Amino acid sequence: MIRHLTTVHGYHKLSQYHMKLAMIFCDHNLPRSSLILCDQALTAMLQALYIQENNKPFPKGTFPMDELLYLLHTEAFPALDVVIFIGTVQYLVADMERELVSEMRKKNVNRLLRRTDEILSLLSTKIAGVSYTVDNFKKASPTNC
Repeated sequence: MIRHLTTVHGYHKLSQYHMKLAMIFCDHNLPRSSLILCDQALTAMLQALYIQENNKPFPKGTFPMDELLYLLHTEAFPALDVVIFIGTVQYLVADMERELVSEMRKKNVNRLLRRTDEILSLLSTKIAGVSYTVDNFKKASPTNC
């Protein structure tokens, strides 16, 4: 049981580190790298939730939509918008070759980072005994990404 909690908390902490790095990359005007780190932050948080619910890590790869809905959606927590956002980030990261992210306006990349931060904060409330203490966008307002 102790290893399970350490893993859940480890993935939770990893999501915070990824968001910190996403902000740093954003400040250095690297939107593609920032978006990849946002995706990694969301994946780490989902891993923490999956382990908490199932007592085992999710197999390698991305979370399919049906698994995300099963994991996140409850009567008290309707999470369809969260699932759609996560799918959108996954699509953008997987489709980097088409230069879609590079052509995005900086303001829109910043919105994606901000929404990722909000969702991580929201999802962390579902993990027992932790809180999402890194609210990157309230501490510093990025203007370069």
